[in-house]
Amino acid sequence: MHSILGLFDRFRRDERGAFAVVFAVIAIVLVAMSGAVVDFTSMQQSRTRAQVALDAAALALQPRIYDTAAGTIHDEAQNLLINRLADQATTWKDCAGAPAPCVSVGTPTLDTVHGQLTLTATLKVPMNFVSLVGVPTLTAQLVSVATRKKLNLEVAMTLDNSGSMAYAMGYNKVVSGLPTRMDVLKDAATCATNILFYGTASCSASTTGLSVNPNVKMGLVPFTEAVNVGTANASATWIDRAGNGSWNSTNGGTNITDDNFDNDDYDNNPNNTASLDTSTLVDSFTGPVDRIALFSQMKDINGNRMAWGGCVEARQAPYDTDDTVPDSTVTGTLFTPYFAPDEPDSGSFSNNYISDKGVGTACKIEPKVVWTQTKTKCGTKATSSSSFAKSCSGTTTNTYSQTDRNGTVTTVSSLPASIYNNPQPSSSDSDVYSAVSTSGTYTNTRVSTYTYVYSPREYQERLCKYNGATLTAKVAAGSVFGPNGDCPAAPIQPLTNVPATLTTAINGMQPVGGTNITEGAAWGFRVLSPTDPFPGTPYDSATSKVLIVMTDGENTIYPGSNMNYDQYYSAYGYPWNSRLGTVTSSSSTLAGVMNTRLSTVCSNAKAMGITIYTIGVDTADTTSPAATQTLLTNCASQSSYAYFPNTAADLTSAFEDIANQLAALRLAR
Repeated sequence: MHSILGLFDRFRRDERGAFAVVFAVIAIVLVAMSGAVVDFTSMQQSRTRAQVALDAAALALQPRIYDTAAGTIHDEAQNLLINRLADQATTWKDCAGAPAPCVSVGTPTLDTVHGQLTLTATLKVPMNFVSLVGVPTLTAQLVSVATRKKLNLEVAMTLDNSGSMAYAMGYNKVVSGLPTRMDVLKDAATCATNILFYGTASCSASTTGLSVNPNVKMGLVPFTEAVNVGTANASATWIDRAGNGSWNSTNGGTNITDDNFDNDDYDNNPNNTASLDTSTLVDSFTGPVDRIALFSQMKDINGNRMAWGGCVEARQAPYDTDDTVPDSTVTGTLFTPYFAPDEPDSGSFSNNYISDKGVGTACKIEPKVVWTQTKTKCGTKATSSSSFAKSCSGTTTNTYSQTDRNGTVTTVSSLPASIYNNPQPSSSDSDVYSAVSTSGTYTNTRVSTYTYVYSPREYQERLCKYNGATLTAKVAAGSVFGPNGDCPAAPIQPLTNVPATLTTAINGMQPVGGTNITEGAAWGFRVLSPTDPFPGTPYDSATSKVLIVMTDGENTIYPGSNMNYDQYYSAYGYPWNSRLGTVTSSSSTLAGVMNTRLSTVCSNAKAMGITIYTIGVDTADTTSPAATQTLLTNCASQSSYAYFPNTAADLTSAFEDIANQLAALRLAR
């Protein structure tokens, strides 16, 4: 019994076979742990290869971010990775539902403002050893950011030159002893110029001894109600002197060049349903009006020949909001020279600068009818209307002599109710009485002259009155009156790499007139465009194009109760001309259309890769401050790119901040 118990006790204490069992259990773990080094090395090698491939794809595709959709860049990046990573042992493909090995590119991030492309990828690699412990694959996330700063910089500053720029910063009026908004603007714009051209860090830094950065170009667009493209461009191919391509499609098909000049007596206004009677034309002409030549027919207050001031009118929609190349074969793409017509001598008109009657025989006379009435056997000698027909018992004779606009005299049977669409006057111009004594009685005669005065619109539209006319004294240089009325004195300065040229243009700005932000922004867009009228460099990845729009107001219409529906002429003509799509005197309606078109200008420019900054000075003085700020903020490329300064220091700081941001774009990648 003891021997059996001893045998069991020896068996219980015998451990000679336990090691094999334990080793068999832990061998799997030991192999997996040892193989993990191999798997990790393989993983790192795959990750390195994939990262290199992703970096190469990012660098190759970064220039495409300005003109290629994110989805296309994703597909091209995926193909680049597959092609670069593929070998005889491994096939790389999209990881969606696929076994390892694979690589999958995520949605790319495109930052065209900073020239940055961000690619992400998911890498899945099979595990040969750690799969023994339930880890068949390992996944890694890859990121590659390619930033290529644009080496060239083109900046167009679109700056408000309206009359309110003569006010002091923070005030809605001129304040003696305080610098004007224009004074501060000139200093601030010059500061930005120095920062971008010379690389100075602040407005107070000196440029002495510094060299000009050759990769920077800047331009200037001063604006009021219109924009001055420069008098040197009077014969440019994109100026419509012959009326070839500026058709006002919203106004019955009238050529803009002929708007407000009388070749139809009705101006083709869509609200006028009267039929056209060509026999009644007052001042008919053949062919379009050469507006620039029309200037030279007049003299200024000093007796010198007048000259076109350099402004142009807005193109017809949609060309008023884009940079479509001017082409005489494409209707509406040319630019019509600005000409504010002389308004009638009488009535509620502000821009009356010459006589409606014309000089000498330049204009056809107003048609007249002379009514001669004779009464016989009158007992009282005619000396007035009361004595003319008194106690007359004889015969009455009436004759009518009509003198037409050409001076031709004819006899008519009665006093016409109207001549050339001009209603009969309510009374005669003059009555001349005479009497002849005959046998104790008198033969009395009354000669009455009726002048059929032209309508205010006909007086405004007649061409003849400009021939030989001298402007009135109120039309001085820089005035809002006259044919160049509200045309800014400072012309566009196209892109230049000469700082002094730009600062000279900045210092030439003068505050006068109204505000048309839309036209200013549109011409800033065109200055940056690679095509005429002021060609810059192509839209490409090597050049950053930036538009700075600064205003101290809002799009403005000055409603009037006269036939034109406005007190002043603008780049859109008069509201009567319907170039804004409606004929109305409602300033809010017309300004709303201009605001909508401004938004379109901004959208079109941003679509071409142009970065927009906006600056709204003293917006509290506008009709609706909140709406003005929203309009300018939406125009900017980012909300942080919209500035609303109220002090001189704030305005200077805004230009300084923008310039320093733009200076960073000149850094190499």
